[in-house]
Amino acid sequence: MIRVPECYRGLAKAAAAQGWQITLTGSGHLRWTSPAGRSVFTPQSPSSRGGPGILRVKGKLKRAGLEI
Repeated sequence: MIRVPECYRGLAKAAAAQGWQITLTGSGHLRWTSPAGRSVFTPQSPSSRGGPGILRVKGKLKRAGLEI
């Protein structure tokens, strides 16, 4: 697994425990890939720590099947 920003570490631990992979794209975004093969792309850092940006990321990952 790559090193993820602090604001994503809890999500990354949950994702790893559930078999997800996190990779860095060529454009600097994070690609979260579920065991089923579904990909979610997120910015490397949300617009604000703990604010609406991280909530959007959590929502995307939950819709893709991550249990938070």
